[in-house]
Amino acid sequence: MEPTELAVIGAGPGGYVAALRAAQLGLKVVLIERDKTGGTCLHRGCIPSKALIHGARVFQTVQKAAEFGIELSGAPGLNYGVLAARKDKTVSQLEKGVEFLLQKRGVSVIKGDAAFHDSRSLKITAPDGSQQTLGFGYCIIATGGVPTQLPGYPLDGKVFVTSNEVLQWTALPKSIVIIGAGVIGCEFASLFARVGVSVRVIEMMPQVLPGFDGDVSREIGRALKKQGVDVLLETKIESAAVVDGRAQLMLAGIAGVPPASGSEKIDADVCIIAVGRKPETSGLKIECAGLAANAKGAIDVDEHCRTKAPGIYAIGDVTGVAPLAHVASHMGIVAAEQIAGGARGGRNLTFDKSLAPWAVFTEPEVASIGLSEEKARESGREIKAGKFSFRALGRAQATGEYEGFVKIISDAKSGALIGFHAVGSEATNLLGEAALAWTSEARVEELAETIHAHPTFPEAVGEAALAALGRGIHSL
Repeated sequence: MEPTELAVIGAGPGGYVAALRAAQLGLKVVLIERDKTGGTCLHRGCIPSKALIHGARVFQTVQKAAEFGIELSGAPGLNYGVLAARKDKTVSQLEKGVEFLLQKRGVSVIKGDAAFHDSRSLKITAPDGSQQTLGFGYCIIATGGVPTQLPGYPLDGKVFVTSNEVLQWTALPKSIVIIGAGVIGCEFASLFARVGVSVRVIEMMPQVLPGFDGDVSREIGRALKKQGVDVLLETKIESAAVVDGRAQLMLAGIAGVPPASGSEKIDADVCIIAVGRKPETSGLKIECAGLAANAKGAIDVDEHCRTKAPGIYAIGDVTGVAPLAHVASHMGIVAAEQIAGGARGGRNLTFDKSLAPWAVFTEPEVASIGLSEEKARESGREIKAGKFSFRALGRAQATGEYEGFVKIISDAKSGALIGFHAVGSEATNLLGEAALAWTSEARVEELAETIHAHPTFPEAVGEAALAALGRGIHSL
């Protein structure tokens, strides 16, 4: 096969974006994908889950129709099969859109598994077993990640499942137990509880959303319980088995503390393993390119997304930096710009993990960037924190979506922004302003002095900034 300037392994949100940008810059690009264009985000993650979550929100809104004077002839019902079909249609449309862009930009797409032959060539195995060798000048590894599997769990894709299987359901079980109260676990818990499934969540840590700001974790914990989710914190699982076609778990507390449920055995129709994702390097033979995975199975990169092997870059989940689609996309652009170089208009961009925003699509939503208040205080810096409740916001009261808050943490001396955290209706849409403020190195005073339109949810950002400065208008 004729050599290419750039080979990209993986057509997820990192790989296909890198390929598109590199092609824009004039590079000859070959994109290799073993499965479907769009990767995990489009087919087994971000998009299908959010399509389902939005369906749950619409269902919840209809249930509250009477509050707004809307009369229904009977109680609303949910046809999950129809919702799942809509999800599949959405995914299909987006996949075709990505394929169209790749075609129009002149990116050659090869279906198959890629493995390094050496530091300048790949062996590609097609679905029919045939092989070809592709030489390259540069390579971007964008193979993403896969769900973390816990030892001792009988993962069968039916009773014990990962997020991959959950997003293929066309009908709902009556009861679910979710292992892990991180982002994936909390999103699934909020989704399924709101459409009538009995949900229980088991987490070893003392809070849901471990690692997030304490106020955020507590607010989401309360919201999940309000939705009917049974949350068991500081609880571990001693054994797991399929008994009579159902998942059966034996529980034990941490350090001998009894489980929060007061029972040692629980069961459910389905058990979802939602303990995060791990980098996917299986079959890549990165050692042939002079690379080795670190202790966490990831490929180390610098701020330009370069590996230690000259000419080889890595982006997204495979680097272990942050399992976020938008991070992968940004890293893809950074890598493409670096490879193109100044002669072709490439910019000397860098990737800064501290600027990456986090969005959690529970109900209410979570938005976060920077340090939590706890981490900020641990750093020894003198800080100022301001918090504004949505209950004091006109738009929130008008829409009946008044759960949550915006919280801003800043350096007490310089006014530099340290942390932004929000919980509430469409809180993730507040991340645009926060991310721009971080990237622009804005100060808390500038957020406070920005004119926010009324009545809108972003007003809470300005109010929280004023509170951090001790000048709160609609808060005490």
